[in-house]
Amino acid sequence: MKYPNFFILGAPRCGTTSLCDYLRTNPRVFVSRPKEIHFFAEDFSTSRMEQRLAKTEDEYVDFFKEATPFHIAAGEGAVLYLSSKVAVEKIRKFNPESKIIVLIRNHVDFVASWHACLVYNCVEPITDLKDAWNAIEKRRTEQPLPPLRNNPKFLLYSDIAKFGEQLERVYSIFPRNQIKVILNEDFSAAPECIYREVLEFLNVPADARTEFPRINRNKINRYPRLATFFSALPPAVVWAMRMIKTLTGLKRFGIAPWVRRHNRIFVKRKPLDPLFRKELIDFFREDRNKLSRLLNRDLTHWKNETTT
Repeated sequence: MKYPNFFILGAPRCGTTSLCDYLRTNPRVFVSRPKEIHFFAEDFSTSRMEQRLAKTEDEYVDFFKEATPFHIAAGEGAVLYLSSKVAVEKIRKFNPESKIIVLIRNHVDFVASWHACLVYNCVEPITDLKDAWNAIEKRRTEQPLPPLRNNPKFLLYSDIAKFGEQLERVYSIFPRNQIKVILNEDFSAAPECIYREVLEFLNVPADARTEFPRINRNKINRYPRLATFFSALPPAVVWAMRMIKTLTGLKRFGIAPWVRRHNRIFVKRKPLDPLFRKELIDFFREDRNKLSRLLNRDLTHWKNETTT
């Protein structure tokens, strides 16, 4: 077994899934299944996550039992580690030599994409982004939201998008030579180049990969109510399914994944209302400036890009 030695912290909707999928095909890299164990993000714990999270370090390490000494790099891609206030320090205590990879993007584009993702996954009940944004302060005091009992922190868009603040925390915990920051715009424009940079960062030899398909595109549910039903099945249905599995020996029905596949539609997001977009740009100005200083990179073009 090889212990985890790299962590992709997120942020969500910034290319983490694509990068993990690319790395997984390299014979010298081991990526956990699932890629998001979220063991170290204790402050983001929810009832749904508790069903699949490792409870102890031994249980966590067990996700990497198939990693061998042949694997130079072994790790996970848990998108909530970046916004977690405790995860990065816990990772340092677990393995202070860990390589840290951070993917981030234009704040406004992220907020729109994250909201669309949560709506699609039936986590966000408010389908209008502006209304969801205006509900943030109320949600800070809410308990887990029915029917999925998700942690309301998922819905605090203003907090999860504070990339400058989050990266500053990462820099205060790990030395910079163990951190690689990737902007989504660079990854989208030159995926092969970024992929090879990541391999070099992980001390993994380059492979022959030349295809870099886009993964996790924006999508919506054809029938939202159907998606909600299968995301939170009534207790009686869950009980009946368990009984059938017990009696028949079935491990899974496969109905829900089939419904999700056939119920989804890939679409391009609609442009934001210009006034609301300006409100978001102004809100993130301070964090954008902080991020620009940390990266020593001009990000003023983020104010002018049109989010779609």
